[in-house]
Amino acid sequence: MKYSIFLLLTLSCFNIFGQVSNAQVSKTVYPVVYIDNIKSDVKEMHKINPADIIDVAVFKGDAAINKIGPSGKDGLIYVQTRNFVRNNYWKFLSSKSPEYAGAVATSNEANDVQYVLNGHLITTNIEKTMGALTDKNFRSLVVINKEELNKEYKVKDKKYGIIILSDPRNSNPVN
Repeated sequence: MKYSIFLLLTLSCFNIFGQVSNAQVSKTVYPVVYIDNIKSDVKEMHKINPADIIDVAVFKGDAAINKIGPSGKDGLIYVQTRNFVRNNYWKFLSSKSPEYAGAVATSNEANDVQYVLNGHLITTNIEKTMGALTDKNFRSLVVINKEELNKEYKVKDKKYGIIILSDPRNSNPVN
C-alpha cells in the first residue's frame, strides 16, 4: 500500500505540478523536495525504498509558499524516513532521561526495547508513534528491566521496557 502511494505521488508530481504557458506549450516543473529535513530533488526521492518511508507530505499553492517561501510556487514534497525519525525520537528521549540513554545507547538499539505509551504496547508504526512525542505532550519516562517487562506486559524478547506517559490531548496518536 505504502509503495503504491509513493509511486503514485512520484509519478503524478510531474502532472500535479506541471504548468502550461500562454503559448499552450507544456512545461514540466518540479516541486521542492525535502528528505529528512535536507533539501533534495525528485531523483533522490525515487532512490528511497518505500518501506523506509514513514511520512510523505505534499503541499501545493499557498500552502507550499507559506511553508518555504516563493521557492514553493511549484509545490513542496516533504519525506521522512524510518532512520531519521528513529534517530530524532532517540535523541529526544535520551535528553529526557539519562536512564533511557543508558539503556538505549544508540538509535540502532531502539528496536531492542519495548515501548509502552500510555499503557499501550507499541508494536506497529513504532517510529511514527514515537516520533509524535514532543515537549508539549511528553510527561514522563521510566525504564523497566526484562523481568518486570515480562511480568507486567508478557513481553519476553526485549531487553528493557520503556514506559512513557504523554498528554493525549496534545497530538499524541495513542490515548
